[in-house]
Amino acid sequence: MKKEFLIILLLAGLVVVSGCRSSKSPMIKISRTFCFNLSEHEEGVCLYNEALELNNPYVCTFLIGYPNNCLEHFLENNYGNPKFCDEFRSNDSKIMCSSIINTEVSHCSRIEEEATRKNCIWRIAEKNKDPSICENLKDDKMMYPFCIERSSSKE
Repeated sequence: MKKEFLIILLLAGLVVVSGCRSSKSPMIKISRTFCFNLSEHEEGVCLYNEALELNNPYVCTFLIGYPNNCLEHFLENNYGNPKFCDEFRSNDSKIMCSSIINTEVSHCSRIEEEATRKNCIWRIAEKNKDPSICENLKDDKMMYPFCIERSSSKE
């Protein structure tokens, strides 16, 4: 009787522990539960910080407002992984992601939203350390010098 009780207790414990884990992110449910008990703004900050702390872009997908801003932090580490772009919600951001990964500046022109299109261009210039790519932004007084600076950086 005691042995059966221990086996049932052990199995129940395994079910509970395995339910606290996601296949993509260990212990994601435990942390998400904490973040989801906050106000909307605090929840976003919490999830964003958690994604960075855990170094896990999957956490970004739980952000309701702007998951793409969070995912962009992980883009550099996923340059060789085109599947990473599927995590982005908007079509423009998916195009931006694949353009950067494949270093296709011409594909940035398919992006409808202007800020995302410009972001695509300067990120490719930065990735390639090629300031000539910034010529695509020469009409933007703020973005052009920023692009030149980022693409000329030795870092």
